[in-house]
Amino acid sequence: MPNMKLAFSVIMILIIHCCMGTSFGSGTGGIGTYPLPAIETESLLTKWLQQEKYSVASDVLAHGEILLHGVKVGKLIRISIRPHSPLATEIELIETTGMEDVPAFRSSWELFLAKAEKTGSVTKKVPERIRLLADAVVCINSPQADEKKLNFTGFLIDKRGTIITIAHDLEKLIDFKLKFSGGEVTEGLVLKRDTAKDLSLIKSDHLEYSNFFFLKEGRSKLHFGERIYMLCCNNTGAIQIQSGTVDKPKAIVNSQTLFQVKLQNIFLGSSGSPVVDENGRFIGVVKGRYRGTESRGFLIPFDTVRSFVEMGKK
Repeated sequence: MPNMKLAFSVIMILIIHCCMGTSFGSGTGGIGTYPLPAIETESLLTKWLQQEKYSVASDVLAHGEILLHGVKVGKLIRISIRPHSPLATEIELIETTGMEDVPAFRSSWELFLAKAEKTGSVTKKVPERIRLLADAVVCINSPQADEKKLNFTGFLIDKRGTIITIAHDLEKLIDFKLKFSGGEVTEGLVLKRDTAKDLSLIKSDHLEYSNFFFLKEGRSKLHFGERIYMLCCNNTGAIQIQSGTVDKPKAIVNSQTLFQVKLQNIFLGSSGSPVVDENGRFIGVVKGRYRGTESRGFLIPFDTVRSFVEMGKK
């Protein structure tokens, strides 16, 4: 009897192994690391797969990883997109049925990428000075036990650990955590809040900081068509850098003057994100997005931020 059970188990393992062999392609593996933010890599891979007639869906996993699923008649593909840094992404082919192997996948994908670069569909390489500013971005989260589960963005403005963020989400929290680019998590103290300006100032008790945004070098005036960069936290706590443009004049919303900009994707965690120009000069804070859109954003201008920070100083 024991021998029969053992034989049955061996047969079942062989059956499962064979079935898996027909479902998963033999050519799965790493595709490469590309100098693109994860969110832009996801967008481009989705466009490429759709161009190849795949129906595409995605899932966001831990640590900012994105899993793309592509399906069409007789073919299945699953691709892992993992942030390597705020500006670089690793791509891995983890499942394929009836599709080419890794070299063929890589060749086809890079051909599409080269065409996208020529047509301007790919963001220009983010300047190094802006990439370094990612270390001054802080992710602000409600505690895990808090049912609100809010997350948004803030940024350091001096080496003592002073942080600026918005007021409209922070005022909903009794307690919150600050997560820094190196992974450290601390508590913060709200120094002041101005609901009219929609800004808050937080003090962190973390160690001394070497990277921060210089408000003294901010800009009050923007030009139509100029490129800007938003540094933000996504819902997994990963820091993203998105590019955009200034394409509309200033707007007055609830008696407050705001910049209007177009970015790749403005989501809930974008609130409080710093926005800079191509030279890394501070221009404003993301207040939110225009209702009904995902790319139209409003910024609290530099002048408003500066007056808020200096209010009460002698």
